[in-house]
Amino acid sequence: MPLVKKWQLDKHVDDSDIHHRKWSWADEQGFRRCFVLPFAFVKYGSVFLPSGQAGKFDRDWVEHPCVVRVGNYYYLFYDGTNTTESLPPSVGVARFTDPKGTYTRLNSGNPLIGNNEAVPSVLYDFYETDANRKWKMWTMATFGHPAGSYHILYRYSAYPDSGWSAYADIGLVGGTFGHSVFKIGNLYCCFLPQAIGSGLKLWTSTNPSSGFSDQGVVLDIGSAGEWDVAQVRYVTITYILGTYYLFYTGRNASYLRIGMAMSPFCALGQSAGYGHKFWKYRLNPILLEASSNLLSPSLLQVEDGFYLWYEDYAVQGVKLATIP
Repeated sequence: MPLVKKWQLDKHVDDSDIHHRKWSWADEQGFRRCFVLPFAFVKYGSVFLPSGQAGKFDRDWVEHPCVVRVGNYYYLFYDGTNTTESLPPSVGVARFTDPKGTYTRLNSGNPLIGNNEAVPSVLYDFYETDANRKWKMWTMATFGHPAGSYHILYRYSAYPDSGWSAYADIGLVGGTFGHSVFKIGNLYCCFLPQAIGSGLKLWTSTNPSSGFSDQGVVLDIGSAGEWDVAQVRYVTITYILGTYYLFYTGRNASYLRIGMAMSPFCALGQSAGYGHKFWKYRLNPILLEASSNLLSPSLLQVEDGFYLWYEDYAVQGVKLATIP
């Protein structure tokens, strides 16, 4: 019998109550307890759409949201494209005091970072002693690299909407499918999707701009016939009450969906005997549409609720799902 049982919903709660539960827990041998998010999410709708304005970098698409809460504001970092005027992808930011919007574009609606960068992964480092480096961002550089070998770049700033530093290439190369950086203590963890069919890798370093070490594959693609058989990509990770939640985009031959995987450990191979693989939620995918692609999740816990921002191809913009 495995030490930790499969993740499951509390058997004492029926389906009619599922949207109103805040937490459940699962016991296993040794009386360890792991807190588990209640599911499922309730779709709220669109919260951030293309600007539609001529000359703006995000005229036609806003995608790959990364939401950071600091003080009373929710900062929504994203990349936008203007296919009408053939402008390359660039990174912007918007904010509002309510996670449901309406979000106001900062920097006069202009990009924070210039041409041919996408998929911002942003964190506000409360423990950083240098005030000029509180905001940290990693992007995927599409310039000067062939498809499938895009470099990950790092920048820092004192402010979310201005003053971003020149980039440093952190020495990692991924596919066209995004990345996510998460900080645990003084360790930076870069989750990087690989080529189709090879799963999600983890790289770690104590320096946000260099020295990353390969920790191996932490999330495999699905088996034949499963919803994520082709690839796992566009990921985000958060830590809530003893559990690491990894939300990711899964792809099969038809559509992109959003699923979840979990680990009660640090997922870095440092917990002897447990390995470092995430366990997929048994009711995946947690978000899907019958005829659209959903991808690029970004999760935050806000008091006793949970908010999941994601991209929907149908609206070429960002939608929101919530618990409850």
